[in-house]
Amino acid sequence: MTNDKCLIYLADLVHNHIGKGPFMFPLNIGYLSGYTKLEFGEQVEIRLFKFPLDLLKAVDDRKPGIVGLSNYTWNIDLNKRVLERVKQASPQTLTIMGGPDFPVEESNALEYMKSRAGLDFYALFQGEIGFSEIVRSFLPSRDIESIKNGPIKNCAYFDKENDSLVVGNIKSFGRDLEPIPSPYLNGLLDDFFDTNLIPIIETNRGCPYSCTYCAWGVSAQKQVALHSLEKVMAEIEYIAARTRNTGLLNVADANFGIVARDVELAEFLRAQHDSTGYPRYIGMACAKNVPDRIITIAETLGDMASVTSSFQSLDETVQLNMKRDNISLQDFKAIQSHFSAKHLQTHSELILGLPGETKQSHLSAIRDLMETDTAIVCYNLRMLGGTELNTPSQIDKFGIKTKHRLVDNAFGKYDGIVSLETEEMVLSTDTMTEQDILYFRPIHWLIQFLWNYGYYTEILHFLREEGVNPADFITRLIEMQASAPPKVAQLLNDFQADASSEWFESHEACIEHYSVPENFDNLLKGGFGKLNFVYTCRVLSECKTEFDVYIASVALNCLSDLNRDSDYENTLKDIMLFTGNRFVDFAEELEPDFEKKVRVSSDVLAWKTDAYSRPLREYQSGEGIEYNFFLSQDQFEALNQTLRQFKQEDLNLTLRKMMEYMKRSDLFYNVERAEGCRQ
Repeated sequence: MTNDKCLIYLADLVHNHIGKGPFMFPLNIGYLSGYTKLEFGEQVEIRLFKFPLDLLKAVDDRKPGIVGLSNYTWNIDLNKRVLERVKQASPQTLTIMGGPDFPVEESNALEYMKSRAGLDFYALFQGEIGFSEIVRSFLPSRDIESIKNGPIKNCAYFDKENDSLVVGNIKSFGRDLEPIPSPYLNGLLDDFFDTNLIPIIETNRGCPYSCTYCAWGVSAQKQVALHSLEKVMAEIEYIAARTRNTGLLNVADANFGIVARDVELAEFLRAQHDSTGYPRYIGMACAKNVPDRIITIAETLGDMASVTSSFQSLDETVQLNMKRDNISLQDFKAIQSHFSAKHLQTHSELILGLPGETKQSHLSAIRDLMETDTAIVCYNLRMLGGTELNTPSQIDKFGIKTKHRLVDNAFGKYDGIVSLETEEMVLSTDTMTEQDILYFRPIHWLIQFLWNYGYYTEILHFLREEGVNPADFITRLIEMQASAPPKVAQLLNDFQADASSEWFESHEACIEHYSVPENFDNLLKGGFGKLNFVYTCRVLSECKTEFDVYIASVALNCLSDLNRDSDYENTLKDIMLFTGNRFVDFAEELEPDFEKKVRVSSDVLAWKTDAYSRPLREYQSGEGIEYNFFLSQDQFEALNQTLRQFKQEDLNLTLRKMMEYMKRSDLFYNVERAEGCRQ
């Protein structure tokens, strides 16, 4: 047995070559570090890393006994290449990965391990347990091969001699996470408060559901395990007292609100915000089948969070195929009506390409949800590692065919290591063609831009009250693009071209394309990103006025189909004046005392404040109404803080990262009637 401390490097790596985020605190390896130090005390020395160059430099400066990496969809390729470098520099260093990206079926898992020559062990499910078991075996001898003599609890490794996968028994913490120390309260994460990273907390762990497309569906933690309420509250206070560079907080729970005490946590978060200003906005995923509790949480948090009530699909066959049980649409509409009346942010999710989904059923789901006031976040189905769906039997059963594309902001060059991450997406099934999938790409973008982010919600609400479903208006925008102003027509054509050309037949083909120096240099200049954000920012910075004109003209076209004798043209003019002046223009320098005035003949603000409960025609004013549009001091400070957090040379890249995580209302000016009745 050796008596010197075992040096352990733990890393939750992200690609930071071109950007500052949005990245989270490395909470996962914080838990791992705290639990390992609790188990082994002075036998180990542990350092934590978030960025690749910091880890690579540390390995060069001082060879570690163990390197452990958290393995997720955004760093799979990076982890593989970093471990290869570690083994080149220090073959005797034990390497471990942990995280959800590990195949479910044994044959696939075997190939996964064999393809990673730099990897010794994979810690499964509860990472703290598997990692500590490996450390326990390794400390006496510090010899890698000598500990590969039998199964290790919560771990897998490749047995070269027998060409087989060795997997140990799986153990979980049950319902009590108290054995895991808080990495915040013990100071392990203190250094990261000096960065632009976003704090993240875990109040519970596990998921009782079995959705086939999600790694939680095969998790060993089917019971919901809890950190103590006292510990979580102390962490929130600790974070609020030390966070300087962001107003954001993320909650890592799979289903916040699934236990009754989450109401108390929401109240505590609200109190922290009211007393300290932090958190300004909270990212979270909410439980789906406890509507009364979610209503209470939403009312407590207000505009600090957007409450999730996700469906993924409204089709019963699809729900059966993916082992999912949704809240009824009728109950959802009743809840959403309550949220709308109180001006609470909510969003639901739909996934395109799920087994059994058709073009018509997905479009029908969009139309149904657009009859409510929820934001609708639409995703393409991604084949994630560690999920039941991503197995040969499921792929064959549903005729799933996939293609690959680059992951936004997940690429870079680090001390000679060139790494690019790809994602495998479903492009057709036995019920949807590739053409069907691509048909929805611009529709999904326009839903996010016009509806979710609130840039044109007023016009969509007016259309809806006149009998035009917003989904039908959005499809009309695409169908009529040849008649759009030239800049808008070109932008829509560019979007569809990019949406069709971003796909590759394989991971290797995608990597080969972007590894070409010219293409890679373009990536590093911000030339690639999530199309929804890229094109939203293009509209705002390149052709906002022309886009306003096109929106109004297509709206008038839809309304003319109704054959009603109404003065739609003047009403649309009022709405567009109100809507178009609400956007914060980030191309100009933000000023806290900025103010502009707009006069309209309909009281659009009162109509909006009344949650569109009465027709806009009832808000007509013969004298006209003048509005002031302005930034509050609080909003001004929050916007500038977020700008600093994500600032890039490329304005489009800066804005699309801000939009992804900031509070939506901060993107718009406040509005008040000129008489001084502030809303």
